[in-house]
Amino acid sequence: MPQSQPNVILRGGSVQLVPDEQRTRHVCDPSQPLKLAVANRYEHFEPTKDTVSRGGLELKVMEWVGRTYVAE
Repeated sequence: MPQSQPNVILRGGSVQLVPDEQRTRHVCDPSQPLKLAVANRYEHFEPTKDTVSRGGLELKVMEWVGRTYVAE
């Protein structure tokens, strides 16, 4: 299955939890909040009006807004 082109870049939050190489990614609907599973927690990102150009692609910026933990 072919990999989709990146359409968002994640800004903010901890670089240790979401490394730089994982911050440019494809999401199905970049106008909706993103809940990213990382180990035993979720990193939450909200879409902004900002865009950036990277590698010839126009990427929507999603800003980190917080984290929640998975219940055991």
